[in-house]
Amino acid sequence: MKSWTPMSMILVTVVALTACNTTNEEEPVNQNNERVNENQPVGEEDETNTIEGFNEEWTEVAIVQEEVDDTITRVDMQNDRGGSRVILYFTDEEGPRYKSILVKEESRIKIISINEDGEGEIFNEVVEDQL
Repeated sequence: MKSWTPMSMILVTVVALTACNTTNEEEPVNQNNERVNENQPVGEEDETNTIEGFNEEWTEVAIVQEEVDDTITRVDMQNDRGGSRVILYFTDEEGPRYKSILVKEESRIKIISINEDGEGEIFNEVVEDQL
């Protein structure tokens, strides 16, 4: 019976480890190397840049518009996976001014003022009848 040489053992180990470590699961990105929302159907453009183009299923956008004094000019959905949805709201200022968090299981919407002179949480209610 032929015994394994140390070099043969190293070669077999490297091949086995390489085979175990091969995955093709990369985070999906668009042409600009930006993250892609996996919930968005393929071929559809992201229309969340302006407030007029927001997804009408996001009822929290209307609630934010009612609750805040500022004019929201742009929305940017950050997360719509699992049990929550997070949307950032922009005014004419450079950065985001508000953030909404929808806790889907509870039908709870939280609105937070996130700019430097913001007041923190400004809304936190269950809104079952509005969803």
